[in-house]
Amino acid sequence: MNKAITLLLLAVILTASTAKAEDKNKRWRVVEYNVENFYDTIPSNIHDDTQFLPSSEREWNGRRYWYKQGLLARTLANLGETAPPDLVALCEIESERVLEDLTRHTSLKKFGYEYLATHSKDTRGMNVALLYRPLSFRPYNHKSIRTSPPQKGLRQTRDVLHVSGELPTGDTLDVFVCHAPSRMGGKSVTSNYRELVAKSIYDRIKMLSIIRQNLYVLILGDFNDDYTEPSIKRGLGAKPYENESDTLNHQLYVLTHNLKNKDGVQGTYKFQGEWNQLDQIIVNGNLLNKKSSFHVVNNTCRIANLPYLQEVRGEGKSITPKRTFLGTHYHGGLSDHFPLVVDFTY
Repeated sequence: MNKAITLLLLAVILTASTAKAEDKNKRWRVVEYNVENFYDTIPSNIHDDTQFLPSSEREWNGRRYWYKQGLLARTLANLGETAPPDLVALCEIESERVLEDLTRHTSLKKFGYEYLATHSKDTRGMNVALLYRPLSFRPYNHKSIRTSPPQKGLRQTRDVLHVSGELPTGDTLDVFVCHAPSRMGGKSVTSNYRELVAKSIYDRIKMLSIIRQNLYVLILGDFNDDYTEPSIKRGLGAKPYENESDTLNHQLYVLTHNLKNKDGVQGTYKFQGEWNQLDQIIVNGNLLNKKSSFHVVNNTCRIANLPYLQEVRGEGKSITPKRTFLGTHYHGGLSDHFPLVVDFTY
């Protein structure tokens, strides 16, 4: 056998071995989604949900509620592709009733999702939630982190949900689901409140770094800020992720800092014709280290603007998320945001 043939055979064997090793790696998918005012239809005696009841101007009734449930279930299944997402972070959920119906009475039932949610003092009753599949993530502790308004005149915001759970590798993943204070009343007026919420997450992570030998941190949600603004830049101290060689294990990195799709979509939310990347996925350096037993798959963080989640609207006839409501008019879409997806492997 001549040298050329020998080298060719060696190359084939090495390629096959590498492919076999890669086949053994398992995908672990995460979805983040602000689902736009997902209220149930039952009046609350705790918070103000009068705008989203059958008797309201919006006529939020059972038919519309269950249509949205089915659409969300379909979307989460589609985002999973070959297997359902392992974790789903949801923003703008009113109650556990919504989550119970989603996980028990839609097509998602077959996937065996469980859920955890906050019970915030938000005056409108908005909360965040985490859906998980017990086969791939087993929570053993969860807490709500509440941040009081820094000044009079600002409404109480949503709590941050912190969930600690066991991964298939046996490692612990600390997940933070955040829906930061809105910009209502002025971006500059509310910026300090968003920074305080982010700082509360950072303080919890700093504490965890003392007790966790190998800290894995995943932060996701609607921050109502992009990565250049104080809540993320100062509150979390997070940096845009560029490449693995420059990462530090305990530094936080923004995976969503420069997301663009070929069809002109450059964010998850559109306001007055301009794209905004308000939804974020942030991880610590340990989750970007390919030597870690569990880590992010490069270049998998993306905006998932599925065709039926969008429409062409406005003077420029450009793509925008298809909302559930336009003002008080029922529009029949799922959300005014697009979902985010990122893959991990182990």
